[in-house]
Amino acid sequence: MNAIYIWQQTDWPKFTWNDTLLSYKLGRVRGLQGKLVGKMSALGFDLKNSAMLDTLTADITKSSEIEGE
Repeated sequence: MNAIYIWQQTDWPKFTWNDTLLSYKLGRVRGLQGKLVGKMSALGFDLKNSAMLDTLTADITKSSEIEGE
């Protein structure tokens, strides 16, 4: 399946979304994020910072891959 980016859609930048579906998905992600933060708080301070740095690095790498850089 080929990914279609928002800017590639014919109605860009006038796009629409389903509030109910989006709210559900965002709520689910927020819940999972809370679980992750809870588990990280059980770790030591240094280990927590290291995990956060690893996560940020992975996010930046993925974003660069999406942009083709």
